[in-house]
Amino acid sequence: MAVTGWLALLLATPILIATSLIGGVVPTVMKASHLRLQLALSFVSGLMLGVALLHLLPDAVEKLGSVERGTSLALLGVITVFLLMRFMHVHGGGPELDPHADCGHAHEPGNAGGPIRWLTLLAGLSLHSMVDGAALASAIRLESGAVWPGIVVLIVVAMHKPLDSMAIVTIVEDHAQRRRTVNLVYALVAPASAWAAYLGIASAGDAGQVVAGVAMAYCAGAFLCVALADLMPEVQFHTHHRMVLTLALALGVGVSVLLGLVEGLGESGSGHHHVPGQSTHRNP
Repeated sequence: MAVTGWLALLLATPILIATSLIGGVVPTVMKASHLRLQLALSFVSGLMLGVALLHLLPDAVEKLGSVERGTSLALLGVITVFLLMRFMHVHGGGPELDPHADCGHAHEPGNAGGPIRWLTLLAGLSLHSMVDGAALASAIRLESGAVWPGIVVLIVVAMHKPLDSMAIVTIVEDHAQRRRTVNLVYALVAPASAWAAYLGIASAGDAGQVVAGVAMAYCAGAFLCVALADLMPEVQFHTHHRMVLTLALALGVGVSVLLGLVEGLGESGSGHHHVPGQSTHRNP
């Protein structure tokens, strides 16, 4: 017996919420030593770099139909976030930390964070999550009549939601209620956008594509700035454990690459095939 589109989306909703919430709980239950904090920051740095350059910016260029517009908006994102960090003094974990105190006492994950970091990460990954939700709704519509419409895309999205939420919660300030709130808000983004797209609320034609492209390009620049100007220098300050911190950074980049490959599987499974650069023409 085939699952209807409504039922498929109804079943997908708690799955998406649960997988995202589970990832966000991990940083709060683990006792975070100084080394674990630096490993987390290194991983998040790599993840943000990869998501910005391999996901957000290419998608933005595709939606805007222009490389120049996409890169210009990304540059605006870099400059804006840099100025915010410069004048709001959000750098939280600088020289005052003892670089050799990696196992003498515990530090909460949020201690090294600032509002610009987690707000930027939350905004960018929420945009990406909205795209995931819309893709799931589209797959469910296209696969109407299948045993479980959209099951491949659902698996793909559910696989990377825990990593995204874990990255966000890791750098939220030391405030338990704030972490729980941020985790819950992010967990609701994908299912909410899926329902909106399925019901037709999110279909705004070409204008909607342009708005999404502008937001993605800007967030790509914001991601680059936070990763390169804030997170990576903080990790670089700690000269101990260079190799393991570098490996954590590489792991973050690797995860973003893997997510792209898995998303490609989801697109092929839902009947969507994206050819890199297909709609990327150089408009002024």
